[in-house]
Amino acid sequence: MAAMRSGSFVALSTLLCAGVLCAQQPAANSTGQADYVPSLTFDIASVRESNPDLEGGYRVSFENPAHSSLVRLTNNDVPNLLAIAYGVNRAQIVGLPDWVGRFGPFFNVEAKSDESADVRLAKLSNEQARLEKQHMFQVLLADRFKLKVHWETK
Repeated sequence: MAAMRSGSFVALSTLLCAGVLCAQQPAANSTGQADYVPSLTFDIASVRESNPDLEGGYRVSFENPAHSSLVRLTNNDVPNLLAIAYGVNRAQIVGLPDWVGRFGPFFNVEAKSDESADVRLAKLSNEQARLEKQHMFQVLLADRFKLKVHWETK
């Protein structure tokens, strides 16, 4: 992933989903210490398309305990998945493909790592744990949706 400093944006494209996510890149570490480099991934994951009742109402849920590798998402659309993985507002996402409509598709995601990952997450600061969880979710989306990402100035 090529990175630039202030004024940077994220561009996303996939074999299944081509689009652009416009968001400012996270600020560089101002403490002068080396930036934390996340490395954990999920051991098991299920990503399945869901079919919520759009007329009768449906529930969108998000379970993501801070210092646990567990993630459970119910009825989340592609912009929401991207916003979670990259820590941006879904309103900053533009240029999604036609198959990503205003109302779906929606996905249920459940992912978890082994106990050693949970032990490691428990020892991290809140910021480091957040970075790890985002990295884990980015790797999952890259694997399941063939997602490619690079930072660009826009």
